[in-house]
Amino acid sequence: MTQDRWSEVKQLIRDSFTVLEEYEEQLDPGHAEVVEFETPQGILKASFNRQPKVEGKKTLYSHRSGGSVRVDYTYSETDEVSYFTIDRWDDASEQWIPVDANGLF
Repeated sequence: MTQDRWSEVKQLIRDSFTVLEEYEEQLDPGHAEVVEFETPQGILKASFNRQPKVEGKKTLYSHRSGGSVRVDYTYSETDEVSYFTIDRWDDASEQWIPVDANGLF
């Protein structure tokens, strides 16, 4: 998803539903623009995430039994990756549940 398409989706949400909250979240690394809104199906959270592109991954571990594993990532200074997610609030478990966003907008 592009920034222009995300702007269109946000406007569509504002026009069609009751917006509860809009905010930005800091990710490690990157950031996300989040819109929480109320629908007849319940409370949904749409987020547009932007992160630097992963250029490499290095796994560090010891050969000892029960040893820990650590993964080091290297990120691009110039390239950025963006993606769209949508979650539904579940009152029973009191947590956000991912929803398949294909074809929603």
